Amino acid sequence: MFVNIVPFMRKESASLNTAMHIIMMTLEMKQKIDAVLDRVKEPVTGLPVAQLGLVERLRYSEEKKKLFVMLNAQNRRTPKCCKIIQGLLLSDILQALTEEFNKEFPELDIEIV
Repeated sequence: MFVNIVPFMRKESASLNTAMHIIMMTLEMKQKIDAVLDRVKEPVTGLPVAQLGLVERLRYSEEKKKLFVMLNAQNRRTPKCCKIIQGLLLSDILQALTEEFNKEFPELDIEIV
């Protein structure tokens, strides 16, 4: 069972039947996620990750106690020489995101994909 944070839907499968249940994330969880995305900054521009659109979506597995952070880091138009620099910057951002999500959600396993 996974919870898509946006649009907050959970799919449950039982043999051939699939049911959709709307799950409302707690206000506290939303605020913590927003706080992390505002705190983590891109090192060159100083812009928060929230403004860069780097995090595409989040999924929460209640059973596994896991938060999946899906990134939108690939820009196919980026020249190859810039991809090296982008990779180095992204590495720092990913480390900071992981640390901040672990601080806010110590009970969850954080996986950035």
